[in-house]
Amino acid sequence: MLVFFPTMHAELLPGGAPSGVLLLDPGYEDAGPEGGLRPSGLPLDPATARALVRDSVRFGEQFQAPGDLAAYGLTEALKEAGEGSASSIQAELARRMSGLPGAPQGDPVPAQAQMTLLLAWFYEERFLEMQRLEQGLAASWEAFGRGLGLEPEEEGTGEAELDRALTGLTAPVVGRPQYPWRVLLEAAAFFLPEGALLVTSEAEPASAWAEAGLAASRDAAAHPALAGLPAGTRVVSAPVWKLSGRRREPAGRPDLLRRLDAAVLPGEAGEAR
Repeated sequence: MLVFFPTMHAELLPGGAPSGVLLLDPGYEDAGPEGGLRPSGLPLDPATARALVRDSVRFGEQFQAPGDLAAYGLTEALKEAGEGSASSIQAELARRMSGLPGAPQGDPVPAQAQMTLLLAWFYEERFLEMQRLEQGLAASWEAFGRGLGLEPEEEGTGEAELDRALTGLTAPVVGRPQYPWRVLLEAAAFFLPEGALLVTSEAEPASAWAEAGLAASRDAAAHPALAGLPAGTRVVSAPVWKLSGRRREPAGRPDLLRRLDAAVLPGEAGEAR
């Protein structure tokens, strides 16, 4: 199984996701998009996830610690969900997110990992909305200029100056969202099934892995999944904690001790050594 990282929207990838590569779906929408991987066992259902993200965005400026923000957001979301047969499940989710004692297994990591992915996914959504708004505004200004009969070649005229002003009123949204890939890597790895292969075209992770001395293999035979990826794809294999850049093996986090393979696509990222 091939899973792209860190981008979770195909629209943000030039040419879309590579053939056969799935995009991680953290469970924000009721039905996931085609070509997405929604991991099994997500602790937050879509309705709770949306409420949590909404409240986190709304109240986020009040908190300095991201963990406090997430815990508060979930608590508020569960309050709004009301009482009923699901109340015990809601209380458990709140305890899991906040890390308070008393929850079965007492493990807040699953909800925290999903929350990390949800916020990144939502950030990408807003980024795409801004792109669409900018494109629509630019098209409207262009149509407005044509309606005024402005011609760009009329240099030295007031009409030409107005034309330049109209066409320069919007700044294009370029590139893709930037977010902490190390944190997202740990969150994504928590939900990846055994044998999954991360796929990235980002130069920053590839450079970081090279600088950390994590060798990249070019032996396609050792990685059968590479058969569907472009020639020149390399694979870095290491425990999750090393891939995310931690300095030492973490205690109490078995999810970070698992070995994970990450395929680096050729191109800008492939140039990193």
